[in-house]
Amino acid sequence: HVPSQVEPHHTLWASHLPLNERSAAYPFGGYIMNLCISTVGHRDNRDHRFCVVISYCHGEGVGGDLGMYETGLLLRTRPWDVGIFPSSAITHFNMPINGVRISIVLHSDIYGERWVANKNGWENNE
Repeated sequence: HVPSQVEPHHTLWASHLPLNERSAAYPFGGYIMNLCISTVGHRDNRDHRFCVVISYCHGEGVGGDLGMYETGLLLRTRPWDVGIFPSSAITHFNMPINGVRISIVLHSDIYGERWVANKNGWENNE
């Protein structure tokens, strides 16, 4: 079941992967797994519109909070918290971590439309 909030082109891109594979992050085109990550402020300029972040922390770890500059938020997540935000439009970062924190980020690349349209110029090589 694909939630109605997920735009149709996300599903379309994830249905047209090379070798006719299905995305493990369906309906998104891909995913990233972060382990104990700390980042400086950045925007994911190649993400299409928004991403979904699933957080997990093991034990009594401290830190690793998700910050968003424009909103002024610093989010301390609990195990299995889920967040959705426009990763290409909001500058975000992760605070340093002491312990184990894992996040899985589901996203679709902005170049997915090119792949669906003409396989990035390789459409005749089937």
